[in-house]
Amino acid sequence: MATIYGNSLPLQQKRQIRSEQPKIYGLNFPIGINIRESKFQRGYFCKEAGINLIKGNIKQLLGTFPGERLMLPNYGLDLRQFLFEPLDADLFSEIRERIRESISVNIPSIIITKLSVVSLDSIGYTGVPGLKISLSFKLKEDATQVGDVSIKVGA
Repeated sequence: MATIYGNSLPLQQKRQIRSEQPKIYGLNFPIGINIRESKFQRGYFCKEAGINLIKGNIKQLLGTFPGERLMLPNYGLDLRQFLFEPLDADLFSEIRERIRESISVNIPSIIITKLSVVSLDSIGYTGVPGLKISLSFKLKEDATQVGDVSIKVGA
């Protein structure tokens, strides 16, 4: 690293330089699948950060039943309970509200910008009871980082 004059900084000054925000790491989800870097394997338990970490956290949250995680008994949503209900606008708004509440409690580092819940019948899966949830979000710390997640429940 060079200064504006082209001289290298002394080792003592290099050690004192710190990033303003520490990077937060977590496990890649799903565990063992490495889609992003197919050229080489990063291992079965590889770490992830940023938008990809948040996407994995959202997929885990929406796919986990409450009580399934031992140390976090309130973590997750039971979205399968809605599969055989009459799929109307009231039910979709209730599902959206539950997703917003759960994300605000469990993943407070994001802001949901768009959330849609539709039945699988409406997108071409005729006769299959299920839901498609599409969610767009941005990070609270850095609004320039945005991401999208789509999951299907019941298919």
